[in-house]
Amino acid sequence: MAEGFIGGRVGTAVTWGDDGGLFTAEDNYYLNTLGPNLNVPFSATGGTKSTTARGGWVTHVYTGTDTFVVSSGSAAVEYLVVAGGGAGGGSPNIPGGGGAGGYRQAVPGGTTGGGGSADPVITFSPGTYPVSVGGGAAISSPNPADTRKGTPSYIGPAPAKTVEAIGGGGGGDYAQQGGDGGSGGGSGQNGPQSGGAAVSPTYPTPYVTQGYNGGKDPNVNPGTPGVASEAGGGGGGAGSVGQNAFHGPYTGGYGGGGGGGEGHTSTIDGSPVKRGGGGGGGSHPAPSGTYSGEGSPTTAGAAGPGGGGRGGYTGTGTGATAGSANTGGGGGGNYSPSPGSPQGAAGGSGYVVIAYPQAVT
Repeated sequence: MAEGFIGGRVGTAVTWGDDGGLFTAEDNYYLNTLGPNLNVPFSATGGTKSTTARGGWVTHVYTGTDTFVVSSGSAAVEYLVVAGGGAGGGSPNIPGGGGAGGYRQAVPGGTTGGGGSADPVITFSPGTYPVSVGGGAAISSPNPADTRKGTPSYIGPAPAKTVEAIGGGGGGDYAQQGGDGGSGGGSGQNGPQSGGAAVSPTYPTPYVTQGYNGGKDPNVNPGTPGVASEAGGGGGGAGSVGQNAFHGPYTGGYGGGGGGGEGHTSTIDGSPVKRGGGGGGGSHPAPSGTYSGEGSPTTAGAAGPGGGGRGGYTGTGTGATAGSANTGGGGGGNYSPSPGSPQGAAGGSGYVVIAYPQAVT
């Protein structure tokens, strides 16, 4: 009989039998369950993996459905999870812009959407973790704003996802409130006196923000009290609220669309990129010969910085634009003079990044 140690384990000798030596059940548990995660380099695959994009870090970038597979070791990782943006509204009257997709970031010292503190980092051990990147909402008008909501992005198995960002709310059509979402959609002309709300995430529970509310049509014109501005509110962004529609100098209204809310900038993947901008609200053109500063097609709601789309008015060739891909930007709301004209613009697709120091590898 001889004694030895298995796998560098210190403290318990293993007796080797004459048959070549079988170790105990306790040793088997140590080697196959605990051992692989103790003082073992962290190794993972999935997405587009890079060891050079961000100095001293390994990054995994996702733009579609995939997995994050940890083959060995255990490490705390940073992440950015951005959901798909909401589509802008569109109808024969004037709609609001789409809200940005929810913005979740776990980078110490950073912020998450809605102005909250960064989410906590998450420790991953060996296993396969689904990753889903939400699509931007397609245009669907005239319909309730909820039909224009972006798709969530998440890391971890459903239904109890490890971290999830909620899709952006859709822009409201005429007299509709913007939809709720990661950031809320803008309300349409003559809509309720609030834009769509930014919805709290489901995990982690102490962190309750991921975007801002959408703007509204204040429904008051300085020249004629009680007359609408005839423009839509901007969709909320990850970094600021969507702007309210504003008023022109005309007794009939004819104001400008609210601009989309601003997004957030992150350097988690090695480059400073702003994502999560809201879509601009649609506008009505001023009557011919009476334009004096507001309400022209050029004052449709501005695109929210960070991938949001511009609001528009189809009859002049300045139609709304879609949210940019991989930003979660909201689509612009679009006024169309006839039902057959283009009806709003789509939201931008989401984005997911997982990052960890090269030192753990």
